[in-house]
Amino acid sequence: NLGERDRIRALLELHISDDDLWHAFNMEKLKEVLHEPRREEDLKRPVKNYLRDEWGLVGVAAEVPLGPKASRTATKADIVGYKTVFLGRTQFYGVELKSAPTKGAIRQAFAQAKEYQQHCDFAAACFSPLVYMNYLDDLDKEIKEPQYRGVGVWVANSEKVLYELRKASLTDVTRKNQEGLVDRIKERQY
Repeated sequence: NLGERDRIRALLELHISDDDLWHAFNMEKLKEVLHEPRREEDLKRPVKNYLRDEWGLVGVAAEVPLGPKASRTATKADIVGYKTVFLGRTQFYGVELKSAPTKGAIRQAFAQAKEYQQHCDFAAACFSPLVYMNYLDDLDKEIKEPQYRGVGVWVANSEKVLYELRKASLTDVTRKNQEGLVDRIKERQY
């Protein structure tokens, strides 16, 4: 009974490249194996569960307007959650979800997560497995950009968050930018 390392070694000895392996799968089968989300919405539940289970958040909501006034033109975060930490202080976590397999979507996800840092103590961009696998170099380039320092980078499928490429760092947020955010999260919890 071959173990995973034995199989990989056997493939290497047979001069099977990773490109050959990619082509051996048809795209539908690959999506099935990876539990690739069919749409961005399919990432909401696994991200919510991860924020609750791993980060200890007590409230998580989708499509939350950011900013103290939360007007119609306010930025809406894909996912925002919160928890109370020492001395009753509330910390907020914002996550931008992307499953569109394009370079533009990757750049947009980082820019939006950066914008979340104006309102959230922690911000991350979360990508699907196929986006991660097909655009690893582009993700790496954005991760290295100084302007995106502190933005977390996650990979999630339709079942769970698989990996944190980079943990989100605590940002210095003005409390005024967080006014009313707990109430907006409570209104939209899922």
